[in-house]
Amino acid sequence: MKFYTWKDIDRYILIHRKDWQNTLNNIEVYPDEIILYPKSDLSDQPYSVLLNLFPKNITPDHSALKLDRPNAFLSISYEYESIQPVDNTMPLFKKAIYEASVYPAHDLKELKCPVIAFHSYKGGVGRTLSLIAYTQAWTNLQEDPQNNKLLIIDSDLEAPGLTLIQGNLNETAFSYLDLLTLVQDNNSVEEIVSTAETLMGTLTLPIETSQQRVEHFFLPTYRYEQQLFDLYASPQTITASRNKEYFLAEVLSELANKVGAAAVLVDLRAGISEYSAPLLLDPRVKKYCVTSTSLQSIMGTRQVLNFISKGLEIKEDTLLPTVFLSMIPEVFSTAEKDKIKENLISCFQTTETTEELLDNMIVELPFASELIHLTNLRQILSVLKDRDMYSEIEKLTMQHYQPEKTDKIYYTEDEHKTILKQIYNFAENQITAEANGAEELLLTEPIKNLCTRFNNQVPTAVVQGAKGSGKTFLYRQLIEKGNWNSFCAEINNKRVENGNGFFVPVLAPQNISKLRPVLTECINQFNAMLPCAEVSQSVYNENAYKLDLNSAKEIDWMNFWEQLFVSSINKEFSCLAQLNEELKTDQKTIVFLIDGLEEILKLVSSNKNQQKAIEVLCQGVLNTIAARYENIGLIIFLRSDMAQNAITVNYEQFKQAFNYAELKWSSDEALKLAVWLVSHAVADFYQEPVPVENASQEVIEQYLEKLWGLKLGRKESNEAYSSRWILAALSDFNGQLQARDIIRFLKYASKYNGKKPPYNDRILMPAEIRNAVSNCSKDKITEIKAEYENLKPIFEKLENLPFDKKTLPMNLEEDALTATEEKSMIQSGYLTRDGEKLYLPEIIRHALGFRYERGARPRVLSLLLKH
Repeated sequence: MKFYTWKDIDRYILIHRKDWQNTLNNIEVYPDEIILYPKSDLSDQPYSVLLNLFPKNITPDHSALKLDRPNAFLSISYEYESIQPVDNTMPLFKKAIYEASVYPAHDLKELKCPVIAFHSYKGGVGRTLSLIAYTQAWTNLQEDPQNNKLLIIDSDLEAPGLTLIQGNLNETAFSYLDLLTLVQDNNSVEEIVSTAETLMGTLTLPIETSQQRVEHFFLPTYRYEQQLFDLYASPQTITASRNKEYFLAEVLSELANKVGAAAVLVDLRAGISEYSAPLLLDPRVKKYCVTSTSLQSIMGTRQVLNFISKGLEIKEDTLLPTVFLSMIPEVFSTAEKDKIKENLISCFQTTETTEELLDNMIVELPFASELIHLTNLRQILSVLKDRDMYSEIEKLTMQHYQPEKTDKIYYTEDEHKTILKQIYNFAENQITAEANGAEELLLTEPIKNLCTRFNNQVPTAVVQGAKGSGKTFLYRQLIEKGNWNSFCAEINNKRVENGNGFFVPVLAPQNISKLRPVLTECINQFNAMLPCAEVSQSVYNENAYKLDLNSAKEIDWMNFWEQLFVSSINKEFSCLAQLNEELKTDQKTIVFLIDGLEEILKLVSSNKNQQKAIEVLCQGVLNTIAARYENIGLIIFLRSDMAQNAITVNYEQFKQAFNYAELKWSSDEALKLAVWLVSHAVADFYQEPVPVENASQEVIEQYLEKLWGLKLGRKESNEAYSSRWILAALSDFNGQLQARDIIRFLKYASKYNGKKPPYNDRILMPAEIRNAVSNCSKDKITEIKAEYENLKPIFEKLENLPFDKKTLPMNLEEDALTATEEKSMIQSGYLTRDGEKLYLPEIIRHALGFRYERGARPRVLSLLLKH
């Protein structure tokens, strides 16, 4: 650093305060002199502080400091008077840059009315427009807006936009500059507020709702031009006054309370301005920082956030700033937006437990072009109506300031305990698809598609899905109905005239203790309805043995599968053509069902022979049956990764061909599943006339709020939105949110802990939700290692990484994973590459013990929730 002036010296000394504060009480710097105040006259060589700070600039006799310009010196002197060091935090940018924290060590007086400030680094990005939208939202949300007015203040002393928009300036209207003058000259909040209330004129900011016109209190910046250009008092000068550091917010709050307003809205001066600093750096003031996506606006906003975050303790009820990301170009990609979010959020210091409190800090404001050219308040309010920008601001206003409705559903402690038990028991019973659960089936799109496509014919399809996506659950439903016609009739809510398309379980899941009675009944019905049938009660076990016996051999797989199918019906049959003719004669149709292949063919990822077995079954056999045998159907339930490993040629084409039947739970369907499960566990939970599967997303959201709350805390807290957090925590990067994980989550989250619930407006509590995700993550890791042999060593490698290596994004230079390992993990949805960065999904991050680098979390959430 070069020291050209005395002010450079002063700044450098303040920057390095920690290097001298134990030795000196203070250092004062003037244009020609530096005065040091040692803590004791016994201090050994007090000039040593300056020697350490300015080794190249201190003169040999330690009597002066030389500036980095010709013939310029500051003399050094010492004062040994007993003075105490001044340690007075002041909410001004020029003071804040030298402090470890911009906030005072002592608690400040609580404000009677909320003070809400709108700020932007640049003008023209929608700050004032956002404030007006907020005012409109506030007005519309109040049951009695006439008794919940706002005090709106234009505090922009250099470009007073609201004052000009309001337009009714006159010399009798009390102004913000009048108020600042009163504050500058008086130390009594009570006297200032009393005088201001008396002088406040009739200026208002009118907002019209659909029912009425509400005149909000308005304080313009000035009432005549000379006030604006001949400033006497400003927020900066008031703050610099003794004992008035945090005076301004208190005066505004008290004034609002005195005039009968419910809150204060302040339009601040743009930029790094000391006019705005006293409110921006007051921890009691809620800040909305508005920025466009331009580099200048983002970097400036980051500077502001760096000040606001300095020393800020991040807790559930901390008044964190909210950033409005405005004027986003249509061509702007999600990755570009995420990069901005990472950049801004990284300003804040978080721990593993507090990083998610920043999830809601940045809000995207859709910005329509018609919002750019606005001339007056009436036009602004008219254009804002029904805009997406207004809707987003209305949601925020509703969370923070809408009065609680008295008709909200609450649960007593005993009711809560009973309901938890019901959910826990039902979820535990549903944890595996083989368990006896509800008879009804939640209809996902793939199942409807399957029935629609093969409504009048036997199905030939591959139903793909990740482990736990519901393949075996659907397999059980088919087996229970006994035939295809009956299954489709139930799905389509029609009466079935006569059953046909009888199911035969060629292969079944190995763990079938609870499924066996259903399989036995299905086989008995099959044998009874088809004259040619002699299906063994253990046909699925016999076939599994045959497949296992041949899995390591190079055989004619086309012939193997054909013989397996026909011998399952009757040992006398030799080919599918013979079977089909017999079925025609009897006017019967059948459907072969195959599930549980992954339990027999465990080496598909590496074994060519097992890959061939899957490929021939899913392409050769299936296509042959579909093309030649109209009385024979085939449904193959297959894990997605097995299909991808086995079908190496044109896999994408194969996947697309059966895309309609892929069991892939979308976010909306997963949330419906949660409501569906609880509705079956708790008789009076769901009370709509339409079934859950046909309910609108708005209805589902209402019930989810009843289930786990809007947020993982109070609705006005910084906590994450419950539904979004749970979806992200249980999803993988393939957009898969497995049914098993939702069920498992509900089981863990509903386990009764014996404590009184902290909230009575929901069933599942935040602490139990977090613990449930942690337990789900552990189970997931155990499950993956047991079921995916190729992934097991990769997970063990990640588990055994040193603590300091477990950060996201993963450091590519560390070579934690080989190219083959990375490919396997990405294919399974448990890793994603974003440029040169590697991320793990939440569902495995927790159990593996990985943590985020500052600002990295938003990108992971975006990648998880983009589907």
